[in-house]
Formats: sequence, structure tokens, C-alpha cells
Amino acid sequence: MDFRSSLNHFPPEVSSKLFASFSKERTHALYLNAKKMPEEVFLSRFPKLTPHPFIPHAYLYDSEDYEFGKSYLYDFGVYSIQDASAMVPPFALNPKKGEKILDLCAAPGGKTILASLLMEGGGVLLSNDINPARAKDLSSNIERMGLGNVIVANQDFSEAYSRFLETFDGILLDAPCSGSFMFRKNAQAEREWSEQKVRRCACIQRSLLESCYAMLKKGGRMVYSTCSLSFQENEGMILDFLSRHPDMKPASIPEEEGFYHPSSLKEAIYLLPCFFPGEGQFLCLLRKEGSSPLEPEVREKSKDRSSFFDFFGLSSLHQMENPSSLSCLPMAFPTKGIRLLRNGLLVSGSPYSEPSQSLAHYLGEDYQVELSKEQAASFCRGETFPLPLGEGYYLAAYQGLGIGWFKMVQGKMKNHYPKGLRRNYKAL
Repeated sequence: MDFRSSLNHFPPEVSSKLFASFSKERTHALYLNAKKMPEEVFLSRFPKLTPHPFIPHAYLYDSEDYEFGKSYLYDFGVYSIQDASAMVPPFALNPKKGEKILDLCAAPGGKTILASLLMEGGGVLLSNDINPARAKDLSSNIERMGLGNVIVANQDFSEAYSRFLETFDGILLDAPCSGSFMFRKNAQAEREWSEQKVRRCACIQRSLLESCYAMLKKGGRMVYSTCSLSFQENEGMILDFLSRHPDMKPASIPEEEGFYHPSSLKEAIYLLPCFFPGEGQFLCLLRKEGSSPLEPEVREKSKDRSSFFDFFGLSSLHQMENPSSLSCLPMAFPTKGIRLLRNGLLVSGSPYSEPSQSLAHYLGEDYQVELSKEQAASFCRGETFPLPLGEGYYLAAYQGLGIGWFKMVQGKMKNHYPKGLRRNYKAL
């Protein structure tokens, strides 16, 4: 079966519009971290943005107008670049402050970032990717955005799921798929598409859904999504899953312009590029019947390093100390037995004296030393310059955005901005 004939679950008038959309220019979008920059300030600097159809703080843009990926604002965590349709699954999950959320196949992290910001920095979000290199990129993006409630793991959950039975209030499963929505973005995706690939992906998706079902609390909700157009990977997969789990029910998502609902599963949504300004996505919100008792929030303080946490205003958070790092989370969460890259907000590495780069992006203006335009550009290149400050660590900032740490020693600056992040920006 070729790709075109595989789409016979769409009416002919829809599939013809869909194929026509593949030859059009792709769209671009971003999600603003309003904690870093007020919306009115951001829009005054970039007036050619178009609001997302319904997601607050999200915008569409033309890549000929703005190169957002090359801006210092991107590196300083002011926004996350993400496809407009890929933003919808975390928005539909509606994660809340105080909840435990899982993003199982999370790299490069766009959905995790949006979910964390929707949680307003509260609760705990376990963000995982099975691929080590992709999990490392995921961790870097979490650090860049200054998120303090995210645990990053690099784990195969085919067995590890048993450690988290009925643990999560909400789960995002953006499942590995055959990627037919990516044809406009990536020509290789079209060349690699095959019926065999669809079947292979469906086997993985079925297994992941079973793991997620086991980890979802009674009364919890899950969003299943793919960037595939295949019936077998989408509504067919969900219908098969529901037949095995009668306590799981599809739930409606508030209707918005551009949603396309398949006839076999009316609650599910296709975001088709011929109807919606994005590359495309399939998603379905599911709810597990029943209810789970409320769990008290557990927070512990480090007995030995409490003054270090207190100094940075982190004393109210759950604090974790181990031989290689100090970190914290809004609430306790068990991670024993899984491979971690980031256990919440990294505050300091051993020997617990130097504040981390993660902390530089997390902290607000109270801890910052504002640099001039010239000083900030110099600092980002890894250079040093005289400053009239006493000894100790300081957080360099520009326009209220934390960049990185420097240390004053005997009247001289030592630049601690990581070498891998140093840039020679054309403009600040």
C-alpha cells in the first residue's frame, strides 16, 4: 500500500486539500515564557507576530521576518520554538500546579516546556526520552528555559513503569510514529515512509499505551498524540486500546476552529495543515474512571546545606543532596531505579560552593547584576571586565534576563559562563 492509498479513512475532498497543503510553505511558531518577559514588551519588539488561534502566549511568525532561533532571547529562555499544532496536546492535558505529570517521549522538550509553564512552576513533571542524545538535548532545553519543576530521565519504561503504578495525575504520550505529518518539514520522512514502518510503530505505541495505563491514577487523564496520518497509529490505536480497558473513556476537548474529527472516534482531533496553521498532529484526550485519594505534599530540607538554599530563596522547596549535586523540586518525588539527567532544579554541583547554570536561568531580578549592552556582549563571549563589586559570586544579567555567573576575586572578575554556551552575538 502506498502513502496516498493509506489515507482512505479521510473523505476525498479532505485528502485532496491535505495533499495540496504539503506543497505550501511550512509555518513557524513559538511559546513565550511570560515570567521572563512581559507580553506587551515582547510584542512591541516583534510586531509582526500573529497570535495562535487559541493558546495564550503562543504566536505564529514568518521566518523571513524573524530568526528567533539565533537570538540571545532564545538562549536566555524567553521563548520556546515549537510547531503550533504540537502545542495543542499539552494544552489539552491542562496540567495543574501541584500535580504529578509524565511526558514519556519528551525530546526535544517543547511539550514539556509548555506543560511546565502551564503548571506555573508547581508540582512535578517527569520528562523522559529513551534516546541518550535526545535526552541530553531535552535536559539542555529545560535548563535554558529556567524550569524548576522538571525531572529529566533517560529510561526505557517497558519495565520501569512498574515503579510508578497509578502515580501520575496526567500523562503526555507523544508516541514514536511513522511521521507523515513531517513530510513538508522533512523530505527524508517521506522517503522513509512505508506500511512496514507504520506496523512497527503501531507495536511500539501499543506497548507504550499499556505502560501509561498502568502509571495513570484513577481519575487521571492522558493525551495520546502522533505526527502521523495513519488510521492504524491514531484512531485505530485508540479504539483498540479502549476495547481492552473499559475504564478508559475518550473525552471531548473544547472545540476550536480548524479541528477535524474522524468519523470513527468523534472525540479525537486531527490538526490538518490544510485547516490548521501547523505541520499537523493527531491527539485524543482519555480519562480513567474512578478517583484517587489526595496525597499530602512532602517537602524536606537539607540539614547540612540549608543556608545555601536559603540564600537563593529556595528554602520552601523539597531539597535533595547527594555526593555530586544539590537540587530541589516543589515537592518530593521518588526516582530510585531510573536513570536521571536532571533531578529538578540543579542548584549546585560538588563541592556545593558554585551556583549552577540552571540556577542562573531560574532566579529572578533580586539576584542579578544588570550589565550594559557592551558588557553583556563581552560576557557572552567569555570575556572579563572590571566591576566595582566585593568578592563572591554574582549573576550577570541583561534586560532583566539571567545569563550566567561570575566570581569577583581580589577585585578581578572570573567569568563562569559555560564555554559551550558562549556566543558572539551580532546584536543584543
